[in-house]
Amino acid sequence: MSASSSPWRCCSAGWPRDAMAVQDQTRAWLKRASDLLPAWRRIEQGFERFGEVVAGDRVRVAVTGLSRSGKTVFVTCMGHHLERGQGLPFLNAVADRRFMGAKVVTRLPRGVPAFPFRAHQAALAGEHPHWPAPSTDLSLLRMDLRFRPRSRLKRGLAEGRNLVVDIIDYPGEWLIDLPLLHQAYADWAAVTLARMQAPLYRLWMRPFLDALSSAPIEVLGRAYVHGLAACRDARLSLLQPGRALTPTALDVPLEAMVFCPVPPGHRFEAVFRERFQAYLERWVRPFKEHVVDSVDRQVVLVDVLESLNRGPDHFDDTRAALAMILEAFNYGRGAWWQRMLAPKVERLVFCATKADHVANSQHANLKLLLQDMVDDAARRVSLDAIPVETLAVASLRATDTVRTDHDGQRLSCVRGVLVESGQERIVFPGEVPPTMPRGDEWDDQRFDFRRFAPRRLDLGKPKEVNGAGHGHIRLDQVLEAVLGDRLT
Repeated sequence: MSASSSPWRCCSAGWPRDAMAVQDQTRAWLKRASDLLPAWRRIEQGFERFGEVVAGDRVRVAVTGLSRSGKTVFVTCMGHHLERGQGLPFLNAVADRRFMGAKVVTRLPRGVPAFPFRAHQAALAGEHPHWPAPSTDLSLLRMDLRFRPRSRLKRGLAEGRNLVVDIIDYPGEWLIDLPLLHQAYADWAAVTLARMQAPLYRLWMRPFLDALSSAPIEVLGRAYVHGLAACRDARLSLLQPGRALTPTALDVPLEAMVFCPVPPGHRFEAVFRERFQAYLERWVRPFKEHVVDSVDRQVVLVDVLESLNRGPDHFDDTRAALAMILEAFNYGRGAWWQRMLAPKVERLVFCATKADHVANSQHANLKLLLQDMVDDAARRVSLDAIPVETLAVASLRATDTVRTDHDGQRLSCVRGVLVESGQERIVFPGEVPPTMPRGDEWDDQRFDFRRFAPRRLDLGKPKEVNGAGHGHIRLDQVLEAVLGDRLT
């Protein structure tokens, strides 16, 4: 940057005498200074990460997924099994008896909300276990892991080493906001209105669409938010602004920040354009810069079975939302100084959740189907440079696979307590296709995967029960894929 273009020039060259010139020069200085803020933030964050990168003693894991994909249960069970240090045979540090233990760190930096780990653990371990409520705000589960390095050189004189793992949780709705950073209000409004008028969304957004022409701004805003909530209940994903669906995380009244898509020339276009921009600067950009851009590892959770249940349009909606999420993160490897200034996701795991809702024989197909779902999006964000795993998982196993005879056939079924009835049943869940269904393969009766209540989370010593392993399916493989290289 030349001396003449420096934002500090107005301070060193003397103030002009004309008051109007002073105002103009001050505005120009503030504009140039504000342009530098993102760079200064990156440098500031880089200094904060310097010691961590050099020492290699911290890793940040983002648990990513759409609403109701199982993020809260996943984070809870991840912390639960690490704290116990057992029941993780595919985590090499445990298998090699090098894992010395883990503890939850309760003292966090000021202003960082703690993930309610104990409350969620209690909900799953109580006499009447129940699935915990979804996340409504950003939170952090920090764990301090102690292990013995594999090599004597790394081990040095110390008996063991520590690795601090930050597991970051946030509402899935927030992720869908990230593409807004690359859109103007008019472009977003045109695309969103077209989506809301399509058959998949129109049923739920009709009150808003009917109110567009004449409703007062408060009524229009409420109709839009209610429509978004109805779409979410119908398991649709492309819903913006996402924070309108988690209003408890806002520090201003919802009515003051909500913006709606309106056509060009609409009487409220200017108001919504201003709110759109304010929303980006107040919530979306800080979330991107301070959370999304700070992670080293990522776990992407996808409820593939629910997407099959809902039919082809919902399936495509989920694929589009996953593509949006992947494009918001930075992937790749770099030297330590590059990781310090511009951290990137170095390891990625895609997880098809609720694998226990189908028989064990269907897990391979479930994994293949998830790979097919994310393949196009993965190519667009160039994931070739980093290790990528795809797994069919269950954070907390709710069923057993059993074999039954029906009309002379031997069927693989699942046994568990159904959410809808509260009764234990043996259910034949059907087969999972290995690739995305086409055309008439979307038969109305083909996909009907049921929802099961949780089994009680075992706080005692891990044990084998009815072949159910350690109360989870492949959670240890997820941990090895995400943390294994840092526990060597």
